[in-house]
Order: sequence, then structure tokens, then C-alpha cells
Amino acid sequence: MRRICVFVLFLLCLSGCAASAPSASPSPSPPSGLSDRTEGYDKGQTLPDFTVPLIDGGEFVLSEQLGKPVLINLFTTWCGPCVAEMPDLDRLYAEYGDEIAMVVIDMDDGKEATADLAADKGYSFPVGYLDGWSFGTYSVEFIPQTFVLDADGVIVQYYAGANKYDTYKAALDAAMG
Repeated sequence: MRRICVFVLFLLCLSGCAASAPSASPSPSPPSGLSDRTEGYDKGQTLPDFTVPLIDGGEFVLSEQLGKPVLINLFTTWCGPCVAEMPDLDRLYAEYGDEIAMVVIDMDDGKEATADLAADKGYSFPVGYLDGWSFGTYSVEFIPQTFVLDADGVIVQYYAGANKYDTYKAALDAAMG
């Protein structure tokens, strides 16, 4: 029985983390724009505008980033696959610089835990946080999830689960046209 449990846990780690993990803090309303739709998001759709606070004190406003490709990654600090792909995201951010916009959004852990992770690892990409907002009406069933948008905000690629540098690089290159 123990082997079965260990195997099931292993499979869960490979497939991503469930988004329904309990939150230690109350669940405030999601940021503007993230609750506008409940059916999820697919290639060819426009992601609604949203604003999230950044750990450095600023804000990421999607509509202000348009005009260049945008990579949006949803994660939590307790999700192994999420944290495992962050070095590749940081590498992409360093390589593309001002050619793209990027934000990595912690969906559950709040500003302090998110800032601690980013500082401990030395990540340079912008990191947002939702401060305990559970996934609520925004149809996010697991993490990590990554959206690559073109310069107009249209989803050109959507990834359910963790990926590698080459996969994200190909999507960004395609978004750059």
C-alpha cells in the first residue's frame, strides 16, 4: 500500500500541483479582470486585462504591457514543478530583456513568502502575488500554468504544467512573429 501511495504522489508531482490546496489566509476578491470569465482560456482568445501587485511595490497591468509579447506564469511557492521551472523563466527574461513583458504570479502565498522565494533564488523577472486569493471563479484548476500572448494580448500558446526553456523560447519567438 505504501508503494502505491508513493507512486501516486510521484505522479502528482510530475503532472503539476492541484490548485485547490488550502490557503492559510482569507480569500479576498481576485484582482480586476481575473474573474471576468469562468470557462478558461485557449489559444486565439484575448486574455482580459488585469492588475496584480508586484513584490517590489509596483504593479503589473496587462494592458500597459501590450505592444510586445507577454509571458504570464501562475505558480505557488509550495508547488515543486512550479519552482523547478523558474530558473528557465529567469533565463528567458534575462535573454529577451525589453523585447518581452513577463510576470510570474504567486496564486496563494502572499507577498512575504513570494518575496522570500524570489530573493533566495535571485530571480530577476517581475514577481506578482495575489495574497491568498483562492482560484475562485478564474478557471485555474492546477499550477503551473503559463500563457504566451502576442503584442495584441491574444493567447498564442497556453501551457498546462511545467515546461522547459526551449518550449517557452519557441513560443516567445513565434509570438514575436
